[in-house]
Amino acid sequence: MAVRGEIDLVTAPALWESLVDVIPDTKRLVVDLAETAFIDSTGLGVLVRALKRLRHGGGALVLRSPRSNARKVLNLTGLDRVMTIED
Repeated sequence: MAVRGEIDLVTAPALWESLVDVIPDTKRLVVDLAETAFIDSTGLGVLVRALKRLRHGGGALVLRSPRSNARKVLNLTGLDRVMTIED
């Protein structure tokens, strides 16, 4: 799943709805962040919720190609240690 633009308070609910639709049918969900310019705490919360749902079903969440600003947020929050990140 490719995410473009910003993941924030306004857009996070739509992202969650998209993730909820695909989580039951997958064991490895790749979220491509190459075109994501910004992610705030609401967006991080959506990713954490998705990770928990996937893990509960034996699946995994992979974040692909996060830009430097998103990678910095992931590093600062420690989420880089619990989520798989691919370049």
